[in-house]
Amino acid sequence: MRININIFLVLVLLPLMINPAIADENLDWEQLSSQQQKTLKGMQEKWNSLTPYQQKRLQKGANRWQSMSKEQRQSAKQKLQRFKNMSPEQQQQIQERYKKYQQLSPEQQQRIKKQRQWFKNLPEDKRKMLRQKWQN
Repeated sequence: MRININIFLVLVLLPLMINPAIADENLDWEQLSSQQQKTLKGMQEKWNSLTPYQQKRLQKGANRWQSMSKEQRQSAKQKLQRFKNMSPEQQQQIQERYKKYQQLSPEQQQRIKKQRQWFKNLPEDKRKMLRQKWQN
C-alpha cells in the first residue's frame, strides 16, 4: 500500500511545526526498518535535511501508521482533508490548541479524551444543545 505522505501532516508534521525541539543526533535512513522506509518513502530525499527531532518523530509516526487499522487510517485521511480545507486562521487555531494540549499532564489529556468520547456518543440533538449553551 502506497502511503500519501500528506497524511503525516496530521499525525506527525503538525506537531513538529508546533514543537521543534532538537534531539541529539541524526538518524540515518538505513537505520530505519524496511516497514518504516516504505511508509516514509516520500521523505527519503529530504531525510538528511531534517533535524534529528523531526527524524525521530517521523520514525515514531511511521510506527504508529503501521499499527493503525484500515478504519483508523481512513479517519486520519479524512482529518487531513478537513485540515487542508480550513482557512489559514483556522489551521493556526488548531495548531495553538494542539500545542496547549501537548503541555497538559497525561492525566489531563486522558480526561479530555474521555470527555470528547462522551460527547461524541451523545445523540445529535443533545450535542447541538450543548454546543449552543457553550457558545452563549
